[in-house]
Amino acid sequence: MMIVGESWMTNRIHHREFDLFTDAMFEVGVTPLKEALESGGHDVAWMPAHEVQEGFPLHPESLNEIEVLILSDIGANSFLLHPDTWLRGKPTPNRLKLIRDWTLGGGALAMCGSYYSFQVINAGAFYHRTPIEGVLSVRISPYDDRVEVREGASCEVVEPQHPILCGIGDDWPYCSGTTW
Repeated sequence: MMIVGESWMTNRIHHREFDLFTDAMFEVGVTPLKEALESGGHDVAWMPAHEVQEGFPLHPESLNEIEVLILSDIGANSFLLHPDTWLRGKPTPNRLKLIRDWTLGGGALAMCGSYYSFQVINAGAFYHRTPIEGVLSVRISPYDDRVEVREGASCEVVEPQHPILCGIGDDWPYCSGTTW
């Protein structure tokens, strides 16, 4: 199993009247998901978001070693804009087509996360009309489609017999944040 994403850089500007300074932080959000999967007996590899541009496979056979691929809180451009293409104008394989074809060939793809999964904030995740949209079990809107639920929400299981829920009980935790 491989989780791709769930990390980011935060740049801040601190103003103190006429004075200001900046700082930057590398932040990681994968820990709860990774620990939950590992506690269920799964071997989990993680590729942080900043490694995807160069490090995510360019060839289909490289994905064959992965049973489940989880894209979590990482935008489409991280896959689409390999440095050879983005910086040097050279063609590279479309890795979203690679993921789609791998999924259609029997690979298990899941997408979860927050502001950079599906479309969500400012429609910035950019997955609408990409090759993997057709293999996901959701329709992706062309616009910012999030619903902020700051007061929290309860989860309702619509298809309890779905294979992805095998072995998961009915006692779902209370969720806080964004839903869609």
